[in-house]
Amino acid sequence: MILYIGKRVHRSVGDGPTAEECESCGSLDHDLIGTKRGWHLRQCKSCGLVAVKPLPDEDALRRIYQMSAGYYVTASRDLSATSPDAAIDLHRLLKGIGIKVGKLFDVGCSTGALIFHLRRFGWDVMGCDVNADAVAIARSSGLDVYHGSIDDVDCEQRHFDAVNMSDVLEHVKSPGRTLQRVHSLLNERGVLVLRIPNAGCGFARSTLFLSKITRLPWAQSEAPYHLFEYSHQSIKGILEKENRVSCGNNSI
Repeated sequence: MILYIGKRVHRSVGDGPTAEECESCGSLDHDLIGTKRGWHLRQCKSCGLVAVKPLPDEDALRRIYQMSAGYYVTASRDLSATSPDAAIDLHRLLKGIGIKVGKLFDVGCSTGALIFHLRRFGWDVMGCDVNADAVAIARSSGLDVYHGSIDDVDCEQRHFDAVNMSDVLEHVKSPGRTLQRVHSLLNERGVLVLRIPNAGCGFARSTLFLSKITRLPWAQSEAPYHLFEYSHQSIKGILEKENRVSCGNNSI
């Protein structure tokens, strides 16, 4: 797992990558490293970013993120019965870097369990998720949650003290555009907390090596649910390329 805590910065927004360019470094040089569930995985020769290419279309993505397709089908409908541990950890993390209780947006909030418990600590919370069934559960608990991606959210810009993205950025079709939108929601001192699986860890590297030898699917990949697999180098490249945050703490 990679964790980044980044503060909002003021820099110009550049053009996004083309369909063939690496999202992290812009390289056009990729290797086909295998398939997962019929989807091709290509790895950038320069920075190591792994991407599903070609990407699924919007209809395909909407279909797989439904409870009828098995996605989050076991999620609890009673948020009071869910564990508060993740909320406690995030609350302490933000407090530790000087972010007092304020406004927080949770991108990919699922059923809203995290922000349900954060609300108990005094946070003013909002969220969004592409899973309509999960959003319905969140709303049934009185949470302010949008149905859709971060691009669909209609709320005041430069408004939030913190944006949380936990296991989300690997699911989006354009990490750069998503980070630009997140950036627009943060206030002058706003902080992005980003958690993603680490494709540069020992397990990922060793199973990729075995996958190339055996031609079996790469165990690290969750394609087509995960459209990108990031290493420390590739996620840092995206953050710096998009000029969305100044990178702070990170752990692997």
